[in-house]
Amino acid sequence: MRGQLGVFNLRVTNTPEVGVTLDKCDLNFISVKEMNSVEYICGTPGTIDTPADTKCRIRAIVSPSPENHGKLYKVLEVLTIDKR
Repeated sequence: MRGQLGVFNLRVTNTPEVGVTLDKCDLNFISVKEMNSVEYICGTPGTIDTPADTKCRIRAIVSPSPENHGKLYKVLEVLTIDKR
């Protein structure tokens, strides 16, 4: 599967409707190792009631997610993660 480079900024959130996201980046399909890296750098994903404290930026190879009708990008590979 080919993807494109995406850069996403904001806080990592976790909602019942969508799951774990960062901006328009769907993090539900990344490996456990990649998710552990995201949580280590960005902190535990926040919810609507308790937003995450840390803003993050993720550079990743992504593909439009057909499950979300193009509203989110499915992460194929995480390249870098850093705090903002």
